[in-house]
Amino acid sequence: MRRFFTRQPLMKTFRHSLQRFPAVTAFVTTLAALLVCLCWGLDDRLTERQIFVSTYYLSVGSVLTLTLRLWGEEVKSRRRRLIVNALCHVALLADAVYLYLLSADTLPLEARQSHAALVTALCLSVPILSFLRDEDDSATWHFTLQSLRNLIINGAVGGLLCGGLCLLTASLSGLFGWDINPGWYSTWAIVCCLWLPALLFLGRIPEGDGKHVRTSRTSAFVQKVIRYLFLPLIGCYLLVLYAYLAKILAQWELPDGWVSRLVTALMGGCIAVEFCLYPLLRQGAPQFERRVARWLPVAILPLLVLMTVGIARRIGDYGYTPSRLYLLTLNLWFYFVCGGLFLSRKRIRWIPVSFAAIFLLTSVLPWNLTSFSRRYLLRSVDEVFHTSCKKPLPLSDEDYLDWLKTLPRQEALNTNDRLRYLAEEMDEPAVARYISPDIYFWGIRNAISEPEKYTYTKGKDGRIQVVVKDIRNYSTSSIRPFTLPLEEGYKAIRLYENQECDIRPSGKDGEWWAITCRDSLMDDTLYVRSDSLRQWGFGEEFTPRELSTRRKGNRFVMTGFNFYDNPSDNFRHFALWGYYLMK
Repeated sequence: MRRFFTRQPLMKTFRHSLQRFPAVTAFVTTLAALLVCLCWGLDDRLTERQIFVSTYYLSVGSVLTLTLRLWGEEVKSRRRRLIVNALCHVALLADAVYLYLLSADTLPLEARQSHAALVTALCLSVPILSFLRDEDDSATWHFTLQSLRNLIINGAVGGLLCGGLCLLTASLSGLFGWDINPGWYSTWAIVCCLWLPALLFLGRIPEGDGKHVRTSRTSAFVQKVIRYLFLPLIGCYLLVLYAYLAKILAQWELPDGWVSRLVTALMGGCIAVEFCLYPLLRQGAPQFERRVARWLPVAILPLLVLMTVGIARRIGDYGYTPSRLYLLTLNLWFYFVCGGLFLSRKRIRWIPVSFAAIFLLTSVLPWNLTSFSRRYLLRSVDEVFHTSCKKPLPLSDEDYLDWLKTLPRQEALNTNDRLRYLAEEMDEPAVARYISPDIYFWGIRNAISEPEKYTYTKGKDGRIQVVVKDIRNYSTSSIRPFTLPLEEGYKAIRLYENQECDIRPSGKDGEWWAITCRDSLMDDTLYVRSDSLRQWGFGEEFTPRELSTRRKGNRFVMTGFNFYDNPSDNFRHFALWGYYLMK
């Protein structure tokens, strides 16, 4: 790191950044200034939409200007450079205006996916666009590695400087009793972790002949790290996945969803190994590295089939959603990558280029995965309503729950989940045709899935009992299943897990806590003594306890809770687990 800073003085680095990348420096400096102003109260004068669009335009504009500048250094025609720069910046400005003029309060899912694809492609173009005319990828490999190295070192330096300034600022409060505005800490973070590393990074980007170095090679240290650390880890992944493959084949069952995560991580490791070994393979690598680079993609292919089956199972059970369709697309791209790595390793830039191209094709075009998923979900929901719902639409929360209980349980769960996804994730206005807008989907789901949580039995004394099982408590230690006596006259029981409630002091001198719970299925207030709640919070094993309720006749049995109360920051949070019995 010492050699890193002594090669080029700090002020010369800043001056070089300004001379070579004036537009990028302007974008980054403006972005940092805007964020600092927001930390000091400017956010009160701007709307959330204005803040989002401004930060989006400046952030994406920085990357766009950088990649255009690096590309322009390879283009001799000044007229061509000016036209391309003008068209790209006009397109970015038009996109920012489009985002600002959107009528929706939140950015629609389809717009989020398309912009994520565009930004991903833009970031991947930085180390690739300048080297399209090269015969091989050696210069691309060297430039990418150098840029990543500089980015990591500059980020680490900025982080250390930020930590030191924040500690120094905090000491002024501790030693002298000064009232330090929290905006100072945010300011140090923006200056040291964004503005300073960005300028240092720009000043150290290779240029001229240093930008097109083709004599790169994998260092002995990296080679040993790959051989003795990463390859054993990849081998463990292969061993676990092949053992799981043998298990499900022996039991003749479908794979679990966890397979997709492991295979994705395995493919990420494979691509990283191939990237690090690229110069070594072109210069005559040892036999071990050559065999690993050639046969590792082949060893992963059967596991890609396992991943495909797992995705198909999820789609068959729950239907098409954008996340599942994108995961299926990623799985198909993995087949393409493994085949390409096995056949040829002369080039590696096709891996990020193909990823960006597929992401763009499946996200930006009018016919994309999100729009396909929306049409599928609406069609399936519409079919269920038209074939089985006889009540006038839209349904209230009670009518909606009553109607779902007439359906087969799995179909009811799928319908509720699809409506929730359309309403919450896609912000689909068509959902209002079917149900009222204030429905609490998770509460409805708990009400439908209650048979899994408890069973009804009849005791020797003739009274109905509810045997509660499958209790999962995340705020205290797990408790054993218990039996809850249920007298005649109770018409329903509801399960609540991590239910957030309003809590306030009540009674003389705040000796009671009043816990108000409101959703589409419950509107009641529970009461518990303050000293009891504090005492229960320190217990290693929580025993189910019945709380008093405002609605006479109803009962609430609490199986766990999570309570945070800090008067100094004026914040209070309460969540509970339990069973609500209604007359």
